[in-house]
Amino acid sequence: MSDKIKNENIENKEKETKKENPKKVKQCEVVTNLEYLDPEKADKILKEKHSKGIIIKYVYCIHNKDTYTLEDEKKNPANKEGTKKNDHIHIFIKLDEARTPADIAKWFGLAENTIQFLKQRIYDKACLYVIHANAPEKYQYSVDEAVASVGFDFKAVVEEAQKNYIREK
Repeated sequence: MSDKIKNENIENKEKETKKENPKKVKQCEVVTNLEYLDPEKADKILKEKHSKGIIIKYVYCIHNKDTYTLEDEKKNPANKEGTKKNDHIHIFIKLDEARTPADIAKWFGLAENTIQFLKQRIYDKACLYVIHANAPEKYQYSVDEAVASVGFDFKAVVEEAQKNYIREK
């Protein structure tokens, strides 16, 4: 058997395995423009899943003051630096058990590509981005603009992160 045929067989098996065992997440971020997800609908879904224990905790914030950066413009010249971005929502979710991005996307009626794996493994650190607390070059949303699940003291998470940042300086 030629190397080319062996490689094709391996690639086909890998594709089949991915279809049979899609990657699952236990924590994720949902990002989408508000034209695709009404914040009231999102809030209702989050509260329902949280009350059933499917979602352990969540926090979200509507981003309506973000502007494109020079880096954004370099990636896509149509996104001129300083121009306002479309209004969008960031939702950080911690789940009771691992689920596929497709399953989570279905809850909100969104495309699967709106569900992102968290780059930061520690949920409380990752969700700081919901108000850009860990991205000082971006517009800083108030902690009061964020909506967190019952029992999740997001304000305390932000305050602790700020204390640690001051100590590290």
